[in-house]
Amino acid sequence: MRVEDLHPDLRHEYTEEKGWGVQKIPAEGYENIPFVIPRSLPRSMEEMKTLPQAELREALSRAFSAINSQKDLSEMDGIDQLISRLIHRQEALSSSRIEGTFSTIDELFSAESDLRDKVPDLQKPDALSILGYAKVMDLIFDRIKVQKEKGITVSLFQEIHKSIVSSDPSYYAVPGEFRKMGEPGGIVQIGGIRRKEESIYNPAPPIHVGWLMDAFVGWLSDEDIREEGDAGLGIPLPIRMTLAHGHFEAIHPFPDGNGRVGRLIWPIQMIMSGIAPIHISGFIEAEKEGYYEGLKAYQQKLNLLPLLKYLSDALASSKLEEEKTRKALKELPAIWQARVRPRKGSSAEKLMPLLLSLPVISAEEASRELGVTLAAAISGLERLNEEGVIEEITGRQRRKKWSAHEVLTILKRPYGLSPQDALKLSKASKKSSYEQK
Repeated sequence: MRVEDLHPDLRHEYTEEKGWGVQKIPAEGYENIPFVIPRSLPRSMEEMKTLPQAELREALSRAFSAINSQKDLSEMDGIDQLISRLIHRQEALSSSRIEGTFSTIDELFSAESDLRDKVPDLQKPDALSILGYAKVMDLIFDRIKVQKEKGITVSLFQEIHKSIVSSDPSYYAVPGEFRKMGEPGGIVQIGGIRRKEESIYNPAPPIHVGWLMDAFVGWLSDEDIREEGDAGLGIPLPIRMTLAHGHFEAIHPFPDGNGRVGRLIWPIQMIMSGIAPIHISGFIEAEKEGYYEGLKAYQQKLNLLPLLKYLSDALASSKLEEEKTRKALKELPAIWQARVRPRKGSSAEKLMPLLLSLPVISAEEASRELGVTLAAAISGLERLNEEGVIEEITGRQRRKKWSAHEVLTILKRPYGLSPQDALKLSKASKKSSYEQK
């Protein structure tokens, strides 16, 4: 990264009085590398009046078309909340894959089932890391629904980071701790794998991370900024979302894992505005180039439009994708009921609604959840297995697990593929595999 690549406002030497600019650090090999202390976040639209207004309005129109059609949080019923839990795991998986942490939805739910059955020896590290991500989403979203801005603290971001990377064997620093000079990952450069001088962006030196995060959290937790924006008198939600994510990634407070933490800011902001969040990591995973170009434009040139346009496209596309997912999942219990025709009050009947919350389940779990004997739970599971609602996935005699394969197929389908087509392809693949045997 060259100083000449930066917006004129960022090119000057950093001073405390100014509050932003570039700075070099006395670290071996980095003496001539400029690092960026990002400009403070705007508190009104007046500070963004130089943006092309027609492009701004067009991007906002697309974003609001998706946001305004979302349910209010107060309108979400029990089935909506169950499906949201599934979607959190889908989102955690996609967001983690963007950063190079790979697992499958099957492994994720299997790891979660293992934890409930207290058999950690069967788990995979990547799946555990992603599961930690999904679980912190459940926890933090519930907290923000109640506390709103009061729940936004510096320690919240540290808690999120710790939950995401604590089980990641590749993480090389202390989970939840900000970058420190002299510690692993203290100095960060984005890009420039071959030569330091070829980086795309150099986030602030570690000495600035603490106060930058304090200022960022102060902005994000400012109730007046949110209320004025939501009332049409200040910064609209899509612009606040663009600014928050871009600025957090510009600070880059942690040695690694910043992308996964930063992508949680979007749903948190929607929840603070009382809106059921739209999760967009599946879109980003499918369309990475625009995401990185948007971040580069914001961080280097202070131009938020490319990232705002990208976010608007992501919200619109992800809204439709999530609607398809929710609709397909909601329809499954009725489809299963018609397929099985279970005896009223039987374990098989009681198990079917449970599969939306526990799509990978053991007999022990089924027994605990339904309050029935282990024998009754096994009987119900075997009945559903016979009717193709679930399938045994371990091949073991002990500690067997069953999966609601249609739930998992809907969740793990490639972005843009309809649930119906995914289920047809899965069915055809199973048939072909069976015939080959």
